[in-house]
Amino acid sequence: MKIQLFRAVICFYATLAAQSACAGDVKDPERIVNQPPDPSCTVVTEAYENRKSSGYLEIVSGDTDAAKDQQYVKILYWGGRVYEKYDDTVKWLRSPPGPPVAGTRFSECRPVGNASELHYDATWQRESDVAQAEIWLTPDGKKLHKVIRRFRSKSAYLPFQTATSLYEYDAERIQIPPESLIIDHE
Repeated sequence: MKIQLFRAVICFYATLAAQSACAGDVKDPERIVNQPPDPSCTVVTEAYENRKSSGYLEIVSGDTDAAKDQQYVKILYWGGRVYEKYDDTVKWLRSPPGPPVAGTRFSECRPVGNASELHYDATWQRESDVAQAEIWLTPDGKKLHKVIRRFRSKSAYLPFQTATSLYEYDAERIQIPPESLIIDHE
């Protein structure tokens, strides 16, 4: 009886160890979406969520063979709608209002320098994309200011290995494009 109980306990701990080892595997997009927030990233996750509260403009650039920090896309979030303008186009693509896209997750956040610098290293994850990220928050610590992502492998949605996002929140500087420059995305 004692031997059977001992075997059951060992099997139980082996199962827990195997689950723990698999929990670090971020290749399964469903696993990323269903993971609870990492407590080490509370400040960064809240800053990410706060971007939309008043609207924002995100400018994404990256390093290519031809240029460093080449602008790729502007993303404007205003009034529950997303507007995107790629660098090689004149018109903005407007998406219909809809539920927020889930899936971006930060984990393993570590402050860089002293806490007053509002600078973090973290792992950034969205669907199958995983990147090491450097994150700077706005001076009040409430929103993202700059994020540099260094992808481990080719990104599913960006054409470069290293991407930089700069965020702007000043409502006077954020302008919704005129209707003549908008194409509605259905």
